[in-house]
Amino acid sequence: MAAQPQRACTFFLQNRCRKGDDCQYAHGTPTSVVEQDWRGPKAGKSSIPITTSPRMQTVSEQNNTASEGLFIPCKYFQKGFCSFGTSCFYAHVIPSQAPVATETSKTIHSYAVKVTPDAVAEKTGDNPITPLGAGSTQVRVLGATLSVTFGPGLKISSVGSASATSIITIHNLPADTSAETVKAILAEFEQDLPPDALRVIPLEESTYATAKLKDAATAEKIIARLDGMLHDGHTLSVKPYQPKGLSNVSQSATRVSCTWFAPSKIASITFRDHSAARGAVTTGQGKRIRGRKIECKLQSKSYSKRKSRNQGEISVGNLAVNTTEEDLRRIMRIGFKSVFFQRPSYNLSPDEAMVYIISLLEQQKTEIEGYEIVSKPEDNKTKAIIRFKSEAAAAISVQNYNGKKQDFLGNSPIFLQPIYTANFKIAPEIRRAVAKQLAELETEHKEIARIRVFGGSGINSSHALTTVRITGPKKSDVASVKALVGNLVRGQLCRKEAGGTGGEALWDPYFACVAGIRRITQIGHDTKTYIYCDRRKSQLFLFGAEDKRREAAQLLLESLVSIEENSHSLPIPGNLWRYFMREGLRTLQDKFGNEKVGINVVKRCITFNGTPAELEDARMMLRNTEAKTTLASGEISGECSICFDIAENPTRFSTCDHVYCSACLTDYIKSTLDTRKFPIACIGETKGLPCNCNLELSIASSALSAAELESILATSFSDYIRRRPSEYAYCPTPNCNTVYTITSDGKVFSCVDCLLDICTSCKVEAHDGMTCIDYRCAKHNDEKAQKEYEEWKKQNGVQSCPKCSTDIQKASGCNHITCGNCKAHICWKCLEVFESSGPVYDHMNREHGNIGIEFN
Repeated sequence: MAAQPQRACTFFLQNRCRKGDDCQYAHGTPTSVVEQDWRGPKAGKSSIPITTSPRMQTVSEQNNTASEGLFIPCKYFQKGFCSFGTSCFYAHVIPSQAPVATETSKTIHSYAVKVTPDAVAEKTGDNPITPLGAGSTQVRVLGATLSVTFGPGLKISSVGSASATSIITIHNLPADTSAETVKAILAEFEQDLPPDALRVIPLEESTYATAKLKDAATAEKIIARLDGMLHDGHTLSVKPYQPKGLSNVSQSATRVSCTWFAPSKIASITFRDHSAARGAVTTGQGKRIRGRKIECKLQSKSYSKRKSRNQGEISVGNLAVNTTEEDLRRIMRIGFKSVFFQRPSYNLSPDEAMVYIISLLEQQKTEIEGYEIVSKPEDNKTKAIIRFKSEAAAAISVQNYNGKKQDFLGNSPIFLQPIYTANFKIAPEIRRAVAKQLAELETEHKEIARIRVFGGSGINSSHALTTVRITGPKKSDVASVKALVGNLVRGQLCRKEAGGTGGEALWDPYFACVAGIRRITQIGHDTKTYIYCDRRKSQLFLFGAEDKRREAAQLLLESLVSIEENSHSLPIPGNLWRYFMREGLRTLQDKFGNEKVGINVVKRCITFNGTPAELEDARMMLRNTEAKTTLASGEISGECSICFDIAENPTRFSTCDHVYCSACLTDYIKSTLDTRKFPIACIGETKGLPCNCNLELSIASSALSAAELESILATSFSDYIRRRPSEYAYCPTPNCNTVYTITSDGKVFSCVDCLLDICTSCKVEAHDGMTCIDYRCAKHNDEKAQKEYEEWKKQNGVQSCPKCSTDIQKASGCNHITCGNCKAHICWKCLEVFESSGPVYDHMNREHGNIGIEFN
């Protein structure tokens, strides 16, 4: 007998196996086995699996005319140390020894690629995005549902729906399909498809293609016409392109549980007398033969007398088809004279029965993706999960065939039941904090729904999300359990009153900085809770037992009081800035420590966290620098616009010719994580005036790592959303990145990540059975409390932002107020809103006679 091939090492294939020669799995190019079609062997085809070696393909302009960015090599993989494996944003390809010349004699760089369907889907086909910096505008999918275009300065120029795409993917094309063939298939819908809009990737046994069409409507027509079409013996799968970052989660019942009675047979056993037969029933009843619990029944004396006056007889049911006489003798322990096996109810294996069932269901033209048998061979019933392409197809099968008897199953019925599923993706820290409560929910509701928790464990589990899955046959039961689980995994919003459950949200920007995160982590460790800091929403969420959450909330409130007492902003006058950056900053940090002294380059001020005595010492040191400003006067050729020293590893803006140290520029760009000021502009000066030329995309790409760049893009996006509270809103679930468009008609939006149903008018979880007006009335029915709150606001100088309704209290200064939430510029006197600060002052002087500050 031939030796079994050694299993390939998954980590070696991902370029991250650390065991080397000691690894028990194979390190090398594996052979792959093409599995049999789950529908059974096709006519005229051999049913024997075919073993082939994966082909090493060369991406050339002839068969892969991709636009720039569709296939971007990972430079770290080429150097041999990419740590992201299959989750890497870029393609893992190996440079070939020589460039490939096409028919047009145009030489391009080529890469030898080991192509697999997963690699294509994850690294290439599902990520047609040009690297940032390669053009004047770039696109990302953010908020799970929005296609966001970034321009110079990393400012957002437009936002659209990411689901309305004009890009399609075509799977399961024949292995030798060329770009011209794909173009011919699409010619009916769009003539003269440009070369850079089409891309073809050969796989091991088929070909994968993507095509960018003129509009989304054309893409929808092609999908409707070609999906499922037979082409050269291959059934095509044509789908809309799902960009990286666009979630694809469903709560519909596209899976159906299919059960039927396993084949069985009955044995008639004859004993020497009726007493022995009665003893055999007592001995054998409930015992298991080949995994099945047998059913023993004593035949009546009248029945036995017809056969023999002295003999006794029993019948043994629920026997497996392959049960033998030896199996029965071993269980009975009482000798019997003879045994007779009746014919089985039917004689099909589970897989053979599934072929019949699939054929039966497909008579209704239902689209089935596949199935999985989940029962054990010894079970009385066989159970399979059938996957349909749509909920409608699943519903038709259930309606037409549930409970219907089938001849091929010995005239026994098949039972079809839809499986409703809801998923939550949570961080491993949240899983650990709520594990006990989840286990209690699972025990309490096991009769109506099943709760499974999986993922987020293993070698690389530190950042892997955990999935909490609720499944059940009734949609209402799944929805009710989903609501309970949702309340648990979303956490408790930390507030300032009533043990963290009442009053306004507890927040300070300090919690989002490194020192603040360290403090939050320590409080979570001390109280055995998990505290999630949501920088986008400026909120803290608590996870864990109720008493522990109260304890954590109290400690956070104490931290907030301390922060407000010791946090200060010290502006640096323009004539001192140059000297301060060269000498003063280092002096302050040497005296008080780097954690207490920070710098805001955009606002040109110091952020200082210290006691009142330390604050006074810092102010004294700043006053002492005024006499030294002459040391820093005069501009030096090639000096950095931030530190005013000769630029190290200089980076020059091509639009304005100002120079920056590489490190200074990187720190400046990263400061927008806190300042949220976009577009990012040059802060150099020309003839005493600020430059304000926008940061070029190519410079941002080269100055930052990929992770830092994506973080700043996300910050720009969250700032954009925050400034438009009447257009967009975040999903209310903490740790959920989904953004939806606000509507006025109360449309329900199902979050693609956490599956929460949201009323897009009220911006809360959908209020089933209530109109938006009824919900708002029910929410604000305490007129006395509302009136008292409004009176308190008047007495304490609190007004609501006219743009986002956030309450604002003015402490001092002029009547120009900037909303901390949506960044709107407001005249405090009349609450008129402006786009920038300049028009506010013109308005205040013109309409109110002054800016709200009286000078003596």
